Amino acid sequence: MTQPSDKAPEAADHQAFDVFGETVIIRQDPAGPLLNAAVIEEIVPPNGAAPLHRHSREDEICNVIEGTFRIWRVDEVIDVGQGGIALLPRNQVHTFTNIGTGSGRLLTVILPAGFE
Repeated sequence: MTQPSDKAPEAADHQAFDVFGETVIIRQDPAGPLLNAAVIEEIVPPNGAAPLHRHSREDEICNVIEGTFRIWRVDEVIDVGQGGIALLPRNQVHTFTNIGTGSGRLLTVILPAGFE
């Protein structure tokens, strides 16, 4: 396993997410507020990354389906491999980078729905 770098990607106020192969699986439970969540599959190319950002109303749960991702969460840097999970609470600055040699897949749950 590679050692984490303390340097997270730079934030850019005007930078939009570079959308990978995203598939929204669930937007919100049509039956009502029992499950107010979105489930998104993201296919991320090698070195693909999200800009450093923060959500004010959403929590994220990222499950690594394939590959290895370096995740920055506030001052913490972790490498998460297949089967690993990272919790990204609202109001915490975070980002990720695919540090593997091939495409990686994330299954991301966003609570509450709406960000997708």
